[in-house]
Amino acid sequence: MKGRVALGAGGLGLLIALALAADARLYAAVRAHAEPLGALFSVLTEVGNSAWSGLGALGLMALCALAVRRAGSVRARALRQVQGVAWFVFVAVAAGGVSVWLVKNMIGRGRPGSFDPPDPFAFAPFSFEASFASFPSGHSTTALTVAVALGFLVPRARGVLIAIGCAAAASRVVVGAHWVSDTLAGGGYGVAAAWLTRGWFAARGRVFRRPRPDGRARPVLSAALWRRALGLGRRARP
Repeated sequence: MKGRVALGAGGLGLLIALALAADARLYAAVRAHAEPLGALFSVLTEVGNSAWSGLGALGLMALCALAVRRAGSVRARALRQVQGVAWFVFVAVAAGGVSVWLVKNMIGRGRPGSFDPPDPFAFAPFSFEASFASFPSGHSTTALTVAVALGFLVPRARGVLIAIGCAAAASRVVVGAHWVSDTLAGGGYGVAAAWLTRGWFAARGRVFRRPRPDGRARPVLSAALWRRALGLGRRARP
């Protein structure tokens, strides 16, 4: 497992380095062909807005808390499990979002729209200005954090979720907010945030069962418990 993580991190690092060297040309090429799909990507980019995922997770926790008061013991247990899932997603998004905000402002890379012509090597470290908060992409971080976190919970949908997350990350270049290397770095950051958060929860037996020797940690919440939380079915298995 550690070997595969190291290999993946090394491969991503190489991609980011290559993108940095070609950022100006990649950005120009994407922007030159962006207009036909501009409206679509303007909507898709909102997938990476942490307000949606964060508020959605908090809202789900609140709804479960209200429903628990009127639920029987079995359904109440299921609802608390759903609360745990929402808390897991919220923590992953918050941890990734806050830390990447700090990192990107410390690095201080200029956004492509801040210069005419765009300059991929304009930096103002520790400026804490939006125009110099390009690397890594915060929206890309959130999009991949949510995609991977939900993929841990619903493995069968993992491929579709990650595809949506990657499309949302790519949209940041299409809308002119980031360089390609920004989105690659942000996406990698988001994957790491989801993995580390799952590890923290699994080590404590919360939301996920304690990791196996191979490092895998299966979610505690089963399909039966989901049905019970929704008031469907008669029995819930642990």
